[in-house]
Parts: sequence; structure tokens; C-alpha cells
Amino acid sequence: MIRKQFGIEEMKILDEPSVVAWLNEFAKASTKTQYESRIVRFLQATHTTIADLKRMDVKEIKTLFLNFQRKEVEKGTKNNGVLSIITAIRSYLISIDKTVDFRKGQLVNLEADNSSHIFVNGDLKLMFDVASTFEKALLSTAVSQGWEISSFLEQDRKVVESRLAHAVQNGDKFIFFNNTRQKTGVARFCVLNPLAIQWLSKYLAVRKDNSPLLFDITQDGVQKMLYRLAEQSGLKKTGNLRFHNIRKWLMSRLSRCGFNQFQIKFLMGKSIGLSDSTYLQTLQAEIEEKYPTVYDEHLNISPIIGLADTKKELTNIKSELTETIVSQAKKIEKLDCKMTEINDCLGGLGAAIDDLKLKHPDITIDDLRAIKEPLEKAIDKINERMSLILGYLEKQADFKQEG
Repeated sequence: MIRKQFGIEEMKILDEPSVVAWLNEFAKASTKTQYESRIVRFLQATHTTIADLKRMDVKEIKTLFLNFQRKEVEKGTKNNGVLSIITAIRSYLISIDKTVDFRKGQLVNLEADNSSHIFVNGDLKLMFDVASTFEKALLSTAVSQGWEISSFLEQDRKVVESRLAHAVQNGDKFIFFNNTRQKTGVARFCVLNPLAIQWLSKYLAVRKDNSPLLFDITQDGVQKMLYRLAEQSGLKKTGNLRFHNIRKWLMSRLSRCGFNQFQIKFLMGKSIGLSDSTYLQTLQAEIEEKYPTVYDEHLNISPIIGLADTKKELTNIKSELTETIVSQAKKIEKLDCKMTEINDCLGGLGAAIDDLKLKHPDITIDDLRAIKEPLEKAIDKINERMSLILGYLEKQADFKQEG
């Protein structure tokens, strides 16, 4: 590993055999890099060496820690930064069989992140709209997965390409797969949503380099990308832009659209204390069923404008048509009753005419026609009206089935 940021003195620290052995315990290159920086910074700040740490007893080292903490806090170093360095050095000390414990309250408390910008859907859409193909692929994948940046940037290009090809072959709109979170070793269930699939496919189709990584960019490069997209989109920032807050955004959206705590933990790779793998399979099935139903409204940062409103409008129209058809059906039922009454009346009228002819043999055929013709015209009008009504209702019924 090339350590361009370290000078000769720093390299002496990192090349010390016990430090090398300690760093080799960590599989991830990013973790090694962080811990290298922290042990160098601690030794320089406290004017000590690895030999001093080996020589000192636990009580002396504990005093060294507390003095380091006090001076760093006085300089304005954030509590979380101080604790990250102390944690790294304690890890090294454990590797040389020296455990340093602290009473409650001796170390500073972890601070809540109150200085970061909290993403909302509109923010991410603004940034997405001005992004390049590469940036759209990265941003849509980050939003879909919600992974920590170290694991996100270590994704294998060929593995993702094979998943995309399989999805295309099977006509899958969503890609679901299992993964193990490297930081904790916890199982997680992962999703590539339609937006991520669309832009990953476009990005990989034009990519020309041979890097095995899905996104060949550093963590610092990602942070700079976020700031650039924010500036280009005119986003009004409320704090520092952090990739990790995309993960927080996803957790919030999943909760808002009805996923329970176990489903969210499974998606985010957080421990849920389950030893029964059968239950994990149940969670997986629940997520696969629910996710597509809430995606467009809650999890899509680039929805088709007005799509949700259009769906609601169509639902309302369908409901109104159903009510109209029911109402017209009731009217037809009433008309049927009226027609029955008319037919009964016509039957009675025919009998009355026959009776009339018997009682008044002098009545002429013209007299009867004078009665018959208006009645026939009235009956024709009724039949014509009935045909129009039935035709209208048939069209409404066809429209309802198509909807």
C-alpha cells in the first residue's frame, strides 16, 4: 500500500512489527488507512512512541488518554473525532495485551450530528436532474441501497453487470439480492430499484475503463460530487453534505411508507437479534411484496411528474363511473316496470276495443285507427329511448373493464 501522506518519521511508526500485525487484522483497506492516520496523529499529539506505549503500564496510558482528550477538546476538536482516535489506540493496545478501561463519564460523549444537511426528496431530485450519466448512476444506486460509503464503493462491477443482465432477461423491474455488511458481518437484503437499474445500465453501456469496481471514485471524490451537484442545482444547504445522510434519508422514507423496524433493519444491514433464518426469509418475502407498491410515491427521487395525481384522478373517475352505472341500472329497472305496466295497459286496451266493437257494432275501422296510430307512435318513442339508454350503459361497462 502506498502511503503518500506519510513522511519518514510516520513510516517508522507504521512499519513497526506490532503495528503492522495489528493493521493486518483488518480486512478492509479503508479501515487500515483510517487507523494508520489515527495512531500517527495520537503519537505525534502526545509526543510518544510505540516503544513508550509498550513500556508504560495501563494506569500511565490511561492518564495519557485523558490528557490527550482534554487538550483536543480545548483546541476545539469534535468529541466524535477525539473518540475515534482513542478507540483506534485502544484497539492497538488490546493487540499487545494491554486493555485500558474507563469509568462512565471519563470519556467525552458521542455528539449527535447537528451540522449536516438532512436530505429530503426534493433535494435529491434537484441534484439528480443536473447530474451526468455517471453521477445519476451513482446517486440513484446510493438512494436505492442505502449502504455505508466504504461498502458502496467496493461493489464489484461484474457482479452488478450480471444482475442487470439477469433482470433484463427475466423482465424484472426490481432486483432483490442478499448481502453481508462487511463492517458488522450482519446479513442484509438489498434492492436495486427501476431508477438505479435504468441509470446503471446506461452508465455501464458507455463506460470504457477496465476497473473492476462499479464506481471507480474515492470517498473524497463522492463528497466533492455532492457539493458540486448541490451548487449546480441551486440547492439551499442547511449544513454539511454527507454521503451517510443518504442512508439516513432511506431509513426515514422506509419508515414513513409503512415498513416495520425489522424490515428496515434487514434492508439497512442492522442487527435484529434473530437466530431463525426462516424468519429472515419471511422478512425477505414481505419486502419483495411491499417495496414495489410504495416505490413511486415514496422512494423514487425522479418520479414522472403528475403520475401519482393521474393515478388518483383515474381512480376517482372509475369510482364515479361505477356510481353512474349503478344509478342507471336502477333507472332501467324502473323503466322495465313501467314497460310492464304499459304492456298490461295495451293488453287491457285491446280487450276494451274488442268489447267496444261488440257494444258498438257501428264503429268504423278508421275510428279504431285513430286510436291505434298515436299509441304505436308512443310505443316506438319508448323503445327508441330504451335502446339509447342500453347502448350508453354498455359503453360505460366496457370502459370500466378496460380501466
